[in-house]
Amino acid sequence: MGLAAYTTTLLREKGRALGLVLVLAVTALAYFPSLFHLPRVDHWAYLEKVFLREDWYSLAVGSFALNRELVNGVPPGDELFFRPVLFFLLGNEQYFFGANFFLWQAFGILLHLLVVGALYRFLWRIRPGAQAAAVAVVFALMLANSEAVIWQHINGYVLFAWLVLLALERLYVFSVKKGRRDCLWSAAALTMAAAFCFEAGSLYALAMFFYVYGVAVIPKVRRLSFLFLAVPFIYVSLSLLNYKFMGCSPAGSEGIAGGAAGFADIVKKFFFVLKWQVSSFFFVKDDVYIMGRMTTVPQVLTWAWPFNALAWERVFALLALVSSGVWLFVCCRLKKPLNRPFLLLLASMLIGYAFFLAAGRVAPRGIGRGLVNCLYYLYDFWLLAAVFFYMLAASFEPVLSGGWRRITGSVALACLFLFAGYQAVAVYRTNQDCVVLGERFMREKVDPGSSYYKHFDPDRLRRSRYF
Repeated sequence: MGLAAYTTTLLREKGRALGLVLVLAVTALAYFPSLFHLPRVDHWAYLEKVFLREDWYSLAVGSFALNRELVNGVPPGDELFFRPVLFFLLGNEQYFFGANFFLWQAFGILLHLLVVGALYRFLWRIRPGAQAAAVAVVFALMLANSEAVIWQHINGYVLFAWLVLLALERLYVFSVKKGRRDCLWSAAALTMAAAFCFEAGSLYALAMFFYVYGVAVIPKVRRLSFLFLAVPFIYVSLSLLNYKFMGCSPAGSEGIAGGAAGFADIVKKFFFVLKWQVSSFFFVKDDVYIMGRMTTVPQVLTWAWPFNALAWERVFALLALVSSGVWLFVCCRLKKPLNRPFLLLLASMLIGYAFFLAAGRVAPRGIGRGLVNCLYYLYDFWLLAAVFFYMLAASFEPVLSGGWRRITGSVALACLFLFAGYQAVAVYRTNQDCVVLGERFMREKVDPGSSYYKHFDPDRLRRSRYF
């Protein structure tokens, strides 16, 4: 390697490390106030269920199907769900953190940083450059993604996203070097763990099976595609065995009891979910709550066009989209061959996830409980969308001369970073407002008849919130 090539490689690696440090530092700073949040809604129910369980085995292993149990007077959740990895994570957090909710929140932020770091590495692998940092920091700081990070009870969903992202990165390496069978083994193992964390993992595994079966040219490698087909088979089999063993009934599942909606109705809700997902790019904070299923109610959830009310968040979002679009489709041309099979895999996962939400959440629960109150479902959508659009853009090359190329590219990057910066301020202020409201809650008397606060009175919370 010549001196010039060595210097270029060294500078690129230093730039990569510096970009990663900056992205993670800004993300951690934006979420810092959430360290002092109170637990809310479903997490109270979980704490009440495991209140009398103190040893590690009963919390982490013995509670692997807690949503199918009637414990301490708390009824089961949706008995259709089977998420042993998620409850294993919750059990370990409860055992090691107890009522120290500072640690719960810190662990949630750490999981988010792991996802952001893995996304940055994945994007850099696709195409090195500042663009990878820009897309990663936009994902890390989007207000729409913040609910998955700041709700202790949802840490398992962030773990799921991390496992899926790692599996996709392994598949991407396989797409570049099709002889790497170890990539398929590791991707299948990661997808298996993800499926037992959140049932959407089985759906993703089917998409990965068709992808590997389609792109593999060596018969021995193609046979390994059935590792992914085994994921939903094993998941459904173990779930049904446990379902029957615990004496569950279809009446105990919203997904089954309310899933009698016709196909046409599900398709209608599918397009509704897609609009909700895409519109979340223009979320504007409307109000703040501390004990509900979400801390903020974005104005876009009125289902109106995103620009029904002018706000700075929407101005910066529009600038980011327009500048990126102009740079990509006016200043650049498609130069490199598209990785069509992998793009098709990502697109099928995005569409499958939207259909999964429409059929399994919105149809049985309605828009309010199935979508509006579950902003954390947006986390997976934007993670997959970030990889999809970055991979698509990586095939374009600028056609302008040196000076104009730098100017237009810098403007597009600046708009992306500006949007991310404004989102960081929104996330920080939202979390800060929750802390102020939480302090007010701590000074008020809790209704002793409320099952959520039965065992966790303000005095106990006040003593346990800090180290």
